[in-house]
Amino acid sequence: MRGHWAKADMERLRSLGIISGFADGTIRPNENVTREQFVKLLLESLGMPQVRKTEAVFRDVPASRWSAPYIQIAVAKGIIEPEEYAGGNFEPAKVLTRAEMAVMLARALELEPNESALKFADADAIRQHRGLIGAAVKSGLINGTPQNLFQPDGVVTRAQAAAVLSRMLDMETIAS
Repeated sequence: MRGHWAKADMERLRSLGIISGFADGTIRPNENVTREQFVKLLLESLGMPQVRKTEAVFRDVPASRWSAPYIQIAVAKGIIEPEEYAGGNFEPAKVLTRAEMAVMLARALELEPNESALKFADADAIRQHRGLIGAAVKSGLINGTPQNLFQPDGVVTRAQAAAVLSRMLDMETIAS
């Protein structure tokens, strides 16, 4: 982590018990985040309680899966909408995209949709949930690249997720 751009954000989330390291003691900031990992991080950041008894919401997320309680509460809170996932599968181990992260954040914080905030050179590549993604951008939670790209299909690293969640915590602190 020494000298990493997201060191402060990752250490903040670690100190709050939101993110933890791996068995070897590393944080691995450049490792990709999966859908289920981000759902857990998001809910932990929001202080939402974990559901103990779970029912399968998706065919590929049995109640016995470690992430099932988190996914169940995310569905119950409207952060994840099952009908948006083809064939009833969430694909929890699939790498999270920037668009998916922005949508989950906007829903979790109940941000007002704002498509006009999408002023990126690749804004046409944002095919779904344009208003929700724009809301996450307008709120300052997620930014584009120095080349003015949003990269909706770009994968999210642990460092990027930590930076976004740290910004969200700042928003929540200001709002309360």
